[in-house]
Amino acid sequence: MVRYLLCPSILSLMALIIYVLPACAGERSFSNSDLDKYKGEDNSIIIPKIEPAPPAKHQKASRKSDDEKSKQYWCSKGSSAKAKVQKAKDKVDDAHQRLANIYDERGKKKGRADAERKVRAAKKDLYRAEQDLNDLEQSAHRQNVPPGWLRCQFSY
Repeated sequence: MVRYLLCPSILSLMALIIYVLPACAGERSFSNSDLDKYKGEDNSIIIPKIEPAPPAKHQKASRKSDDEKSKQYWCSKGSSAKAKVQKAKDKVDDAHQRLANIYDERGKKKGRADAERKVRAAKKDLYRAEQDLNDLEQSAHRQNVPPGWLRCQFSY
């Protein structure tokens, strides 16, 4: 019983695919009124060719300038993100250095808890900066930006 109920729906789906997909794919379709319009002298159908308009010369120049602007944009974004990562790494190194120099002249610990807290905070900042750099790289990849643009390496 179920098999007989599915057959009409499958057939209607196939008909939909056969008639609708060519129209959605951008292919040209004609109706009977169009056939009279495009009939030749020997009753053959003449399909007019539609050629795309050539791009304007100023568009090419503006596309180059846009390309240059985007190169500089991604270069500056990549440079600032890498500078933040480097600054965070330096902060972690300084915090570790302070933790190592925590002992005073007599060998007593002074402010160890505060120094450890600063190390943890610096590591958290480093993690955030690296995550921001990774997000920027992923964003550039999704927008088809060459990876060299983030490193300011342009091949002309």
